[in-house]
Amino acid sequence: MQNTAVDRSKPIAIAYVRWSSSIQSDGDSYDRQTSPLAEFTSLTGVPVVEIIIDPGRSAYTGENSKVGKLKDILVRIESGHIRKGDYLVVESIDRITRMRVLDGVSLIQDGILKKGVKLYTTSDNKVYSYEDPDRDLETLLMIGLIAKRANEESETKSKRRKSSWNKAKEKAENSGEIFNRHTPPYGLIFNHAENKFNIVEDEANEIRAIIEGLKSEGVSNTLKKVNINSKRKWTRRTVHQMLVSKYPTGALMSQRRENKQKVFDSFIENYYPQIVTNHAFQEAVNAMKQRGKVKDYGRTTEGSLNIFKHCIKCGLCGATLMFEKSVNQKGVKYGYLHCHTSKETLSTCETRFRFDLAFGTLLQLVRQITGEDIDYTVHEWANREPIGNTGTYLENEQDSENLNDALLDFFSNSKLDQSVSVELIEKEKLLANAKSLYENLTASLSNYADGKIPKIFIDKVIIAEEAVSVLSSEVDELAGELHKERTDIDIYSSSDILSLYDDESGRLKLNTFFKENKFEFVFTCDRKTRTVFMTLRDKSKDIQLARVGKRFTLHHPLKEFGINSLSEYMNAEI
Repeated sequence: MQNTAVDRSKPIAIAYVRWSSSIQSDGDSYDRQTSPLAEFTSLTGVPVVEIIIDPGRSAYTGENSKVGKLKDILVRIESGHIRKGDYLVVESIDRITRMRVLDGVSLIQDGILKKGVKLYTTSDNKVYSYEDPDRDLETLLMIGLIAKRANEESETKSKRRKSSWNKAKEKAENSGEIFNRHTPPYGLIFNHAENKFNIVEDEANEIRAIIEGLKSEGVSNTLKKVNINSKRKWTRRTVHQMLVSKYPTGALMSQRRENKQKVFDSFIENYYPQIVTNHAFQEAVNAMKQRGKVKDYGRTTEGSLNIFKHCIKCGLCGATLMFEKSVNQKGVKYGYLHCHTSKETLSTCETRFRFDLAFGTLLQLVRQITGEDIDYTVHEWANREPIGNTGTYLENEQDSENLNDALLDFFSNSKLDQSVSVELIEKEKLLANAKSLYENLTASLSNYADGKIPKIFIDKVIIAEEAVSVLSSEVDELAGELHKERTDIDIYSSSDILSLYDDESGRLKLNTFFKENKFEFVFTCDRKTRTVFMTLRDKSKDIQLARVGKRFTLHHPLKEFGINSLSEYMNAEI
């Protein structure tokens, strides 16, 4: 720190202390470089008024002179704050530069000595100055020789580090030898007694919760829940790093340095114990990619109360129905659906009705297709066509019965061949593992920039590619047999819908099921009679799946389904 009471009528000294790595920051480097300063003052009579520390800066690349504290010193010399006759004290020339000789000599000569500032090295008590022309050759030779030695030393260290790293990486890939036991990723710890990594279950459970959450919703909402009880504070950045590195699947992402930046090198499979399966990991990644492709309107509600999110339309104008909460005079919250055009475009569409009624209409549909309600009244709107609908319609009663059976299969697994289902699950897991291996191998191809790819590596890629192709065909065939989408829900009655709606994970599962199966719910409401009409459509095939109409009571509209209303869920969320 600079002393404000320094007598500037006499020369002063500034000490520059540098080390390049965190390993050297334990105090030894600082003590070694600062302990000789008292002797310097004793020999020269010049006080050291400031010690400037430049930790983690490399002199080999010249980083310290471009962005480090040495740059600040050079600026102060140039501006005259450090004056002619003052000293810059360092342990050795290599504290200032380890660059190639011409660059290092130029830095010292032009940036320091020619400005009249003297350079003092405490390792040999030598003074370098521009004042004595007779010593120019000696000064140039000494600086050049020391700079050359420092540059070669750094280059040798760099080569040794790279060689050591490559050998360690090769051993890890070929024999599973561990080389980062001191820096395991979150969720893992190194067991020195058994020479292996162990899973830290409470930390791993956070990772599993994140992967599971990302299948249904975005990063922000997932982290809000996980961070409530997590040991660490998860951020979008830490999640991104986890997904890029793939370490929860057991892979180690090795890196190398290029132009002072860490760049991807290759993946080493089965290096860590698996925290999550490749299948679960890939499901989460695919869900994130899918959400990135689809531009949906509407905010995520607290607690994911709107199970129709991104798949609900207004039957009068064809626009999206938005979910919102309103509070009555007693302070009780209720959910409402309203046509977004009425607020955003000031259109004449006035569709607005209680969310409970839409939910109750869904329950009524489930009652009908499961046979719970065989004596229901068909509302006159059941014969109307939703706005803008050009899809295929059912033409007779037999088609309707067949459709009800198909919908029941959709909502439940009661008719699925369980042996085929189990086989599909196993094949999907194998496919996820094969895809992970293939992606990791192809990503590692960038490591061979010169085009010289070892034959054994090419063979691995070919085998992995063939495995992905074969397994993909097998999975498609089995999925075709089962008419199976990614998310399954078991619905045998309206009470199963109520059970799923009872907690947030169930509500997310319902919404994910609707979206993955390309369901679109088209609602129209007659507020005078409190009758809601719903058309269920398959957007991917442009066909109608079902129509249902339901009239509700003013108070307790869902009482016949075993609950009064959904207000308890609305008021439970903050």
